[in-house]
Amino acid sequence: MYAIQIDCLTKRYPHKTKNAVDQLSFSVHQGEFFGLLGPNGAGKSTTLNLISQLIHKDSGRILIHGIDTDTDAFHTKRSLGIVPQEFNFPIFDKVEDIILNQGGYYGFTHRELKNHCQYLLERLDLWKQRHDQARTLSGGMKRRLMVARALIHQPQILILDEPTAGVDVELRRGMWEFLKEINQQGITIILTSHYLEEVELLCQRIGMIDGGRLIKQHSVRDFIELAEQQVFIIELAEPFDNHINLTDLNVISIDSQTLSFTKKQGQTLESFFVALYEAGAKISSVKPENNRLESLFIAITNKGAKNV
Repeated sequence: MYAIQIDCLTKRYPHKTKNAVDQLSFSVHQGEFFGLLGPNGAGKSTTLNLISQLIHKDSGRILIHGIDTDTDAFHTKRSLGIVPQEFNFPIFDKVEDIILNQGGYYGFTHRELKNHCQYLLERLDLWKQRHDQARTLSGGMKRRLMVARALIHQPQILILDEPTAGVDVELRRGMWEFLKEINQQGITIILTSHYLEEVELLCQRIGMIDGGRLIKQHSVRDFIELAEQQVFIIELAEPFDNHINLTDLNVISIDSQTLSFTKKQGQTLESFFVALYEAGAKISSVKPENNRLESLFIAITNKGAKNV
């Protein structure tokens, strides 16, 4: 059974010459963790806003659990929990009140919501801040507040538009664990993200759009294999010896303690690290030169980096 079905969805904003979403069609299985990806301006947020019924479509059809949003807007909206990119809660309200008031919009009383609100706040490490004004929270806490608010009415589908943008690595991983947990409990999740590690860890399938159109839809593994190469910056603990054969290792020397390693398709980082270790090099740190997901966009859409 499908949780979401999109058929020939089209949206053009006033005074624009091109459609933001153009005859877009895809489906999300019930209980699936689905990634909706694409370059900036591809139409991802517009698509999520159309599914959420925050904006009106020009044409096409959206089904939520088989129900057309045009014929039963109330029940289809009730099935959805929405986490937009921008913070949109009253900053002077208390954390707990923001969540409870959101549940009230769906007809629940504060008494009915109290236990679930406590569970969400405790699980997302916000329980100690429940009486604090939202404006006092850190950026990561505000992101988690948005997720808790979206889940208070216990929706069957959670829509996440860049949910970990600006969140540090430790908090991001905590968020990932929570999202995996609720997905395993049966909640369907649709995600947009610019972090490939997030997509790799969470999603089962990906739909990639560009220019408002679907250009690829497949498993996460198949998408990642489309990336032709990755470039890593290797920082060494001390200057390396000249006898290391950099050419054979696909390495370029940036300076005496910094290397640029190009990992071709089929290669592994492990074999490279072993070769460096055997050559006597001591690695201090390894980091990707650029966003791997952006490289994947470029490989698939054949666009230059300036358009990503």
